Amino acid sequence: MTDPTDIVVLTTCGHLADAHLVQGYLADNGVRAEVDGDAVSDFQIAINAGARVLVAQADLETAKALLADHDLELAGEIDWSQVDVGDATEE
Repeated sequence: MTDPTDIVVLTTCGHLADAHLVQGYLADNGVRAEVDGDAVSDFQIAINAGARVLVAQADLETAKALLADHDLELAGEIDWSQVDVGDATEE
């Protein structure tokens, strides 16, 4: 039998910023989540190792449902070649 207070992995994101987007979205909807990887964020950015989003076992199904119901546009999935960032300005 699993303990409802056990911490489990909800998802793994390709970028630390994406994991924080998921964490914030869950928090906005009443689910506490933690990002595993903050302690080495500079290193992770350098190697793009990603980060895990952790939740309590008791919140796992709610968190999964929230993510399934909401299509988060994560930074790792943006095709930057299709984004108009405007023209460069001269200084």
